[in-house]
Amino acid sequence: MFEGLVTALLNKFLGPYIKNLDSSQLKLSIFSGNVSLEDLEVKPDALADKNLPIRVHAGFLHELRLKIPWRSLYTEPTIVVIDGVYLIVGPTTGFKYDAETAKKEAREKKQKELEQIEEKKRIEREGKPEEKSDGFVEKMVTQIIKNLQVTVKNVHIRYEDEVTCPGSPFAIGVTLQEVFAKTVDINWKEAVIKDAVQQIRKLVGIRNLAAYVETNAQCLAGLPLAEWKDGLTDRIRRNSKSPPDGIL
Repeated sequence: MFEGLVTALLNKFLGPYIKNLDSSQLKLSIFSGNVSLEDLEVKPDALADKNLPIRVHAGFLHELRLKIPWRSLYTEPTIVVIDGVYLIVGPTTGFKYDAETAKKEAREKKQKELEQIEEKKRIEREGKPEEKSDGFVEKMVTQIIKNLQVTVKNVHIRYEDEVTCPGSPFAIGVTLQEVFAKTVDINWKEAVIKDAVQQIRKLVGIRNLAAYVETNAQCLAGLPLAEWKDGLTDRIRRNSKSPPDGIL
């Protein structure tokens, strides 16, 4: 029962943005307590419903790991690790129209709408989950949240613009080496909370959050996957090195 809830949440938050997400395989992985999704491609229309004047030119999620210790929720944390989020966006005015891509995106949008309608009908037939809950699911959710550890690392979001200043492209980027959040005790030491508490302490840390601007930039979006991904990776500021070409 709870595995289905987690699967539904992952589908809800990843489905609109990730290509070819295998729901059946995802459910089996969640049942085992270990989910590992690798080399996921971001949909070109991932930002279409945000009403933003930008479009995804290239996007990639290297790895998402989820560990849920079903048999020891009260003694072990639930761990989420997202490693390698690379995204290149640009203005919609500079996007070249592709009829086949447009048709495919329209079909996917229609399919998503149909799935949402079917899900709504299913909930109406079966009743809302909270109406059926006997408190067991709520207790498990609370326990997971109390001891949830989240780590996101190697993030690079880059905006490339060849339209605003023709002949002089520029890029603006945000990079992040790592951000984490974990449960701690009163002394700010990592801990696992077993009992009911009124307060939950979370320690949050950030390493090397940076932003940059490139003038006369080399646009990476049109390069092969391996090349543009390497280009974004090299521009992430780390403790051991600075990005190339004097980018700060």
